[in-house]
Amino acid sequence: MENIVASIRSCTASRDLEQARSIHARVLEGEHRDNTLLANLLMKMYGRCGCPGEARKIFDATLHPNAYSWSILIAAYAFNGQLDLARQVLESMREPDVVSWTALLTGYAQNGDLDSAQTIFDSMPVRNVVSWTAMITGYAQLGQFLKAELLFKAMPERNIVSWTAMVSAYAQNRHLQEARALFDSMPEKNVVTYNAMIQAYADAREIDEARALFDRMPSRNVASWNVMLKTYAEAGLVDKTENLFRDMPEKDTVSWNIVIQSYFSSTKIEKARQAFAEMPRPDVVTSNIMIAGFVQNGHLEDARRIFDGRSSQLDIVSWNTIISAYAQRGDFAVAQELFDSMTHRTKITWNALFSAYAQHRRLEEAKLLFDRMPHERSTEIWNALAAAYVHDSRFNEAKRLFDEMPERDVFSWTGMVAAYTTSGNLDLARRMFDSMPDKDLVAWNSMIAAHCRVGNVDDVLRLYTGLLLAGTVPDEVTFTTVLGASSHAGLLREGLAYFVSMTLDHRIMPLQRHYRCVIDLLGRSGLLLDAEQLLKGLPYNFAADDIAGAAFLGACKTHRDVDRGAQVAREVIDMDAKDDTPYVLLSSIYSGRRAV
Repeated sequence: MENIVASIRSCTASRDLEQARSIHARVLEGEHRDNTLLANLLMKMYGRCGCPGEARKIFDATLHPNAYSWSILIAAYAFNGQLDLARQVLESMREPDVVSWTALLTGYAQNGDLDSAQTIFDSMPVRNVVSWTAMITGYAQLGQFLKAELLFKAMPERNIVSWTAMVSAYAQNRHLQEARALFDSMPEKNVVTYNAMIQAYADAREIDEARALFDRMPSRNVASWNVMLKTYAEAGLVDKTENLFRDMPEKDTVSWNIVIQSYFSSTKIEKARQAFAEMPRPDVVTSNIMIAGFVQNGHLEDARRIFDGRSSQLDIVSWNTIISAYAQRGDFAVAQELFDSMTHRTKITWNALFSAYAQHRRLEEAKLLFDRMPHERSTEIWNALAAAYVHDSRFNEAKRLFDEMPERDVFSWTGMVAAYTTSGNLDLARRMFDSMPDKDLVAWNSMIAAHCRVGNVDDVLRLYTGLLLAGTVPDEVTFTTVLGASSHAGLLREGLAYFVSMTLDHRIMPLQRHYRCVIDLLGRSGLLLDAEQLLKGLPYNFAADDIAGAAFLGACKTHRDVDRGAQVAREVIDMDAKDDTPYVLLSSIYSGRRAV
């Protein structure tokens, strides 16, 4: 019986459903099939493997369920988010004990429903330290560490678990000093407490502090080593990760997975392959790391070999990764074949293949998959298909899809505005834009740019003013369009005002394209000296900017200031004799003078 108990507990930790069913079958065939302890352990195992219905079947078949049987069933439902069923179990109990109440309370807290958790906590006839700790942990995980702190201070008694939970609460909310102060004030510490504090330093990227505390630990378990190993790995310190892994007195599956992931992240593909070959007990997480690692590093064939060779240790993540990889590569026949062979698909599976079809403009396949989706389509999916139609210039189909959307967000509206501006239909674009319940910067920029393209400078400037009045903050793209429109219209005063406002009011540092617009504006306005001074004062080598130079020399030709243009052209030639642009412009300037 000891062996079967160990197997059940191991499977509970690994959450391997296939193994869980195999173990359950062995129990049913053995002499201990009516043992309540084994029944309880099997219920917990199925709960952790995501099958609370199986846990319920075992509970119903148990001849003599005890108080723990009820609590485990409640926990199985709660762990899988089936809180109504968990509550029904509690309410069907004759006299729920504190363990059962705490199991339900923990379920609500872990699922983020802290209002219901608090209601249960307040109504509990008896609370224990586990109940208090569950509430502290729940508030901490949602970032409400002040409530967690108040509960901790109000606890009638604390144990090492509650102290550790509060250390983690501070750490999760980036209060590292408070976490360390509480850690130092603890009346006693165990290895879990040390691990929590090391994790706090790791989350804050205080790697040296994490290592110093790790070195001072009176005793360590494999989790301690794994925390430090993961700290190095996530910081990209692959050599330190490798050395620490080599020094570990005991390694578990998590240790191997961390080091393999570290190798892939640092593109040490062969080392990852070697570690996988040496790993004693790879699990489903290992399979996912290997498949994703090979895919991300461009080794799809290797990923497929892992996928095909470990069919018994794959989950939905494995399938989604390999399907996405083939689809993104454009190998849709294989992606579709894998998709069709799946017995169970999630929303992510459908979305991954659909998005790849849409991005590659395989619109017929995308629409077919869109129509087949069994779940409610998200707004993002509707937007992706509409955008694919727009990119393929199928504007009527994009509009039809837009009209059918059950819900629209700002991206839905902006996509249609962009569609109409791209097709040159400014009237429809403007009507769509004016109908938008919320306008984002992309929509404003799209409308401003569309009017600029057709030379409607007055509309460009009116839209820019409207953008500011709406409280929208312009960006570099906005100013490129507004400055360009000002330059082409010869609006010197307005253009210079926008350029000054860009830096003073909006704290946007001018880019090369903004300087080009202002040089062109000054040149068109005949302010050649100012244009020359700006050109020579650019924060980058003006000789390398063909466009700004061409604008300036073109202005010199237009305003017949041949000497100034020739002097600047010669300076450009001196700095970069290989560039033939100034020679062409200089020739054009002189030919212009001869023609006068």
